[in-house]
Amino acid sequence: MAGDGRGHLGGAGLGAGEVEPFTRAERRATGASESSLRLDLTRGGAIRSRAFTRPRQFAPIAAAPPPLPIPRPRLSGSLDQTLRDWRDFYVMGGTAAATLVGLMFVFISIAASRFSDKYLAPMRAFITPTVAHFAAVLFVCLVSVMPGHGERSLGGALGGGALIGLVYCGRVLVLISRRFAVGLTWEDRAFYALIPVFGYLVLLVSAILEIDERPVEANALAGIALIVLIAAGLRNAWDMTVWMTTRGATAEPPGAAESG
Repeated sequence: MAGDGRGHLGGAGLGAGEVEPFTRAERRATGASESSLRLDLTRGGAIRSRAFTRPRQFAPIAAAPPPLPIPRPRLSGSLDQTLRDWRDFYVMGGTAAATLVGLMFVFISIAASRFSDKYLAPMRAFITPTVAHFAAVLFVCLVSVMPGHGERSLGGALGGGALIGLVYCGRVLVLISRRFAVGLTWEDRAFYALIPVFGYLVLLVSAILEIDERPVEANALAGIALIVLIAAGLRNAWDMTVWMTTRGATAEPPGAAESG
């Protein structure tokens, strides 16, 4: 029997007793196209279609992201936490430095009757630097326990203090070399000029690390610098005390013979 003009494949008509193999909705549900249909004869003579499913489409594998740069190893700890850990050290160091500065003033007051104009150069070369080193330790301790600091502000303050200390030690070294080179031993030259220079250099490195946001290493070096400056100042204060005690009231100051 002739079909009614509708086509199921390529425009061919459907005869009597035949059904359309797949409706359009069924083709959409199965994802099959008309070209992928295969006809099978069934028991009732009806024509049914079975669709072959399309091969599964896999999404392309994305390229792996580039590896992140490995950060340089740093000790853990923020600036606030590190300053809290070092607070007791700075409090004790500042207290010791303030006490030593006060004792130096007492020493100068007691020995004032022995000092005259001829002692002015030795005081600038030996006594004043000792007080300055103790004052530098006090300054570092006060700045370190001051609240509200950031890495750059604290590092800038410590770096400025270290540079001032280095310039001052350079002037003292020049004065000692010109006026008191003959009467001083290498030990005196080291403790009065060279060892304080080392302490201020360590403090300068500590300031650089502080600005670089490495507070743990920075505070460790700052502690070493303070210990060096206190040790040099204590030795020098004791040396001056022994000199003033063992010499008589008419003793010539160091370097008087060379300058006279």
